[in-house]
Amino acid sequence: MKNSNTLTGKKKKNSKESVLTGISQEMLSLVGTAKEEYNAFITLNDHNLEKQVSDLSMGEKEEKNSLSGIPAVLGDNLCTEEMRTTCGSKILENYQSPFNAFVVDKLKDAGVMIVGKANVDEFGVGDSRGVSYFGPSKNPWDISRTAGSGTASAVALGAAVFGLGSDARGGLRQSAAYSGLAGLKPSYGRISRWGLIDYAPSLDQVGILAKTAVDIALVLECTAGEDYRDLSTLNNPAPKYLDILEGKVEEITIGLPGGWNDVETLEPEVKALFEKELAKLKEIGCIIVEVDLPHFFKASATACIIGAVEAFSNLANYDGVRFGFRSRSKHLQEMYIESRTEGLSSFLKQFLTFGALVSSESHYNEIFLPAQKIRTKIKEELEEILKTVDMVVTPTVPFRAPLFLDLDSCYGLDSSANIFTAAANLAGNPALSVPVKSDGDLPAGLQLIGKFFDEGKMLSIMNILQK
Repeated sequence: MKNSNTLTGKKKKNSKESVLTGISQEMLSLVGTAKEEYNAFITLNDHNLEKQVSDLSMGEKEEKNSLSGIPAVLGDNLCTEEMRTTCGSKILENYQSPFNAFVVDKLKDAGVMIVGKANVDEFGVGDSRGVSYFGPSKNPWDISRTAGSGTASAVALGAAVFGLGSDARGGLRQSAAYSGLAGLKPSYGRISRWGLIDYAPSLDQVGILAKTAVDIALVLECTAGEDYRDLSTLNNPAPKYLDILEGKVEEITIGLPGGWNDVETLEPEVKALFEKELAKLKEIGCIIVEVDLPHFFKASATACIIGAVEAFSNLANYDGVRFGFRSRSKHLQEMYIESRTEGLSSFLKQFLTFGALVSSESHYNEIFLPAQKIRTKIKEELEEILKTVDMVVTPTVPFRAPLFLDLDSCYGLDSSANIFTAAANLAGNPALSVPVKSDGDLPAGLQLIGKFFDEGKMLSIMNILQK
């Protein structure tokens, strides 16, 4: 006689395992939807994903910590051994990395279930256009609009609990705002950049996308740390962010840059939503004061110049010789030209051409060096202001998710999407995009820029706003 608590002779799972099984099967369905209908994924972790879900549903996965068994997605410019790393480009369409990025090993050690590699702007250039060689990443709020990235689309759909991606001029935070998510760019040096195929090393960082402050806190605690292979990482251990979130938030002073509402591309809807969130900040006890940051709004153009020059140098090795796409050619010089002509998109080639022009002898002194000086000014001004206030607040992006038909007008070489976000990349400060949702309309974002290694305080503010 079979035990009444068994099914087909096996012990009945406890309630926790049953819930996990249900979540896992539902997640697999959402992953398929995200890939097929929203083009969120470039590559799925098919074999390992099914095995991990099977192990989880059978109760065989050892619970290592709070992230064990949690589904995550990676931007496709983070190197992985198990899946190809394309950077959203034809030139790396079949590239297989021989190693994992530092953050990937961290997640795997924590038992995270990596669902797949998400669609990214080609090599991250374009920031949050959400279009690559593999097509556009559609926004779950409106499929005629960009999600900013496949990572944002997947997390917003529920195909993953969180995602990791790159943020060079604010792209990760912008995609968070477009998709109704939170997006954190940590302090420069908080998370190792080893294994991130970046286009601008002094600007690019690994960031986190999730729906809640608690999720971001857990992932940041897992992925932060010193890495001997990345000399920009610092020996500054991450605190217990959950303890910070659970603590009381003392009286916080937040600086609002003068002239924020004079930005030409600021949508009335975004302005109204932002002012509504400022009122909420005051309700929870924050003090809002206007601050003077005269070079803040020059950050977008400055980051464009510096980013283009670094990209021109950094991406020069994608020439068809050592790895990646190679065009049929009669001789070596032709092979270089044809491989890059066919392998790179027109948008990326335009950006690289601008980088070549700016770094040339005739323009270096009149364009690139002044940009570096303005970068120093932006950093110094933020440092001085953050001695008098706890953090700075702005909208994340001056507009909501653009229609795919309007991308060319929103995203030139110097994208107006970067106007509020680029300063944090130039200075290296942590910045957090907090989701701002309107009633039945497209979401927007509120951005907090904090002091170095003060991510916990910004997450605490977000946590209170979400509650």
